[in-house]
Amino acid sequence: MAPALGPLILFSLNVLSAVVAFLTSYYAYRSDRLAENPLLKAITVGFMLLGVGLLAEAGTSVALGQTLVEVLRSRVLAVLATFTYLSIQVLA
Repeated sequence: MAPALGPLILFSLNVLSAVVAFLTSYYAYRSDRLAENPLLKAITVGFMLLGVGLLAEAGTSVALGQTLVEVLRSRVLAVLATFTYLSIQVLA
C-alpha cells in the first residue's frame, strides 16, 4: 500500500499548486481590469498557463501511478507530460 501513496501525494500537491496559480491569475486579471497594466495581463496569462500545466501533470502522475506495470507506456507518458509541462512553462 505504501508505493501507491506517492502518486496520490504528487497529485494532491500538483492540484494545490494549480489552484494557487489560478487564484493568482484571477486576482491579476481583476487588478488589470482596474489598472489596465500590460504587466498584469502577462501575469494573468502566465499563471493561467502554469495552472493548466500543473493540472496536466497532476493527471499524468495519477495515470503513471496506475500503469507502472506497463514500462514502455509509462515512459512515453512521462516524456509527453514533461515535454507538455515544460512547453507551457516556456510559453508562460
